[in-house]
Amino acid sequence: GMKEWQPGKATMCRHCTRARPERAHHCALCGVCILRLDHHCPWINNCVGFGNHKYFLLTCLYALLACVVAFITSLPELVVVTQRLRLAVHGAVDDLDLEPSDEIAFVVFGALAVFISMFVTPLLYFQFKLAINNRTTIEDNYSNMTNPFDQGTSFSNLEQIFGKFGPDWFLPVKPWRPFLDGASFPSSSERHDFDERPLFAGLEDHSRDTEEGMLDKQNGFTGVRSKNWARQSKLTGEALWRVHYHIIEPAYNPADLRKPSTIDYMLGCMQIDC
Repeated sequence: GMKEWQPGKATMCRHCTRARPERAHHCALCGVCILRLDHHCPWINNCVGFGNHKYFLLTCLYALLACVVAFITSLPELVVVTQRLRLAVHGAVDDLDLEPSDEIAFVVFGALAVFISMFVTPLLYFQFKLAINNRTTIEDNYSNMTNPFDQGTSFSNLEQIFGKFGPDWFLPVKPWRPFLDGASFPSSSERHDFDERPLFAGLEDHSRDTEEGMLDKQNGFTGVRSKNWARQSKLTGEALWRVHYHIIEPAYNPADLRKPSTIDYMLGCMQIDC
């Protein structure tokens, strides 16, 4: 796909030959398109995207805290063991019942805690820097416009990943009150309004009636710009976001949306000039 910001547009994956929502990208290693793909992490042998970005950040945070706490709490013993090993090298013998192999293992684990902390700290810094700016690793290379998904504050941007603030922010569970569905993202100019509203998130309704919306109601059309359209529509999953991005006509038979052909995807994508 194009390496630039494309807010509000679905794109065509040239590998999968399928349409995909905005901010979704193809992972060459996994062979599939991932919603809001950040990067493929070799350490977890998996992609980091919309579905597990929170878990990835928490895993890095947990690992760093565990290493720091373990090293600090064991530092006095590490000093003692290191001194005893130095004496043992010079032939000195003490009366403590501790095998040299245990002492060496203790020092090695202490060194590992320091090494992992040195590795995770810059990774965590980089990832949280992107998160508070509502960017992904891929999008950090875009420069065709200012970030169209920036919500204005670091806290609001973190809520895009962690959901509405609460105790679940710090727990390895799905967000209890998510703001997003992974297929639609609010832009900087109109947050949670009209087409930028998430399709599935259970938010209070911020949309407002416009002349276009009133005309839609008069015509009996519940479109993407009408109030509570996602909740009123009986479409779900891919069928819902395809209507949201105008990839097909809203009156299309939902039964045909479950297994659309490759030609259908290609023609639909051409309709939105992606």
